Amino acid sequence: VEVVVANPFKGSVDSDKIWQTGYSTKGTNRGLCLSNYREILDGYQHVLRETRISDHRFTQTITIPVQEQP
Repeated sequence: VEVVVANPFKGSVDSDKIWQTGYSTKGTNRGLCLSNYREILDGYQHVLRETRISDHRFTQTITIPVQEQP
């Protein structure tokens, strides 16, 4: 299963800071989602995540392998 979420942005994104709680390109009192997202997904060893930043588009891809039932 693959889930892709893409959002446009203006300006620039500091890819070293995007995972820090409170960092946002959209102002104050924001910046919780990506740090929470990372913390949750880090608890699942088989779930893959990919972050792409290009052409003023920020894209998160989550890949969840489907396990076959016996």
